Amino acid sequence: MKKNYIKFRHAGLVTNNIKKSLFFYINVIGLELIKKNKENSKNMQYILGKKFEFLNTYKLGLNNNVIIEILDFQNKKKIKKIDQTGFTHIAISVNNIEKIYKKIIQSKFKTLTKPSYSDDKKVKLFFCRTPEGAFLEIVETL
Repeated sequence: MKKNYIKFRHAGLVTNNIKKSLFFYINVIGLELIKKNKENSKNMQYILGKKFEFLNTYKLGLNNNVIIEILDFQNKKKIKKIDQTGFTHIAISVNNIEKIYKKIIQSKFKTLTKPSYSDDKKVKLFFCRTPEGAFLEIVETL
């Protein structure tokens, strides 16, 4: 019997400021815009279980591998809290955590702390708040 094939595809984030979100993920974090779609079909409304006038989706990643899909609806969403039930954050690995941290601070985005070592000293990490209000864990393996 063949095992189920499971592979991470992407994390979806709803934004209320697409310009700020694209700036953050492309200019600050360093992801690339892989694909932009305008979604307005009845089928997509059925799949999402939501009626909408427009929905633009932006697939961001590296080397044509999508990591994040930003959804730009016409409506706004509430900001999650770190201890709220459900997915709380996504994590990415970087080569130079101090450089990314400085870019985030210079771009006036919020962080929870400065980069810190894990208890076992194998990684350095910190959390920041994305423009959508989600949490992003940034990790550098040492």
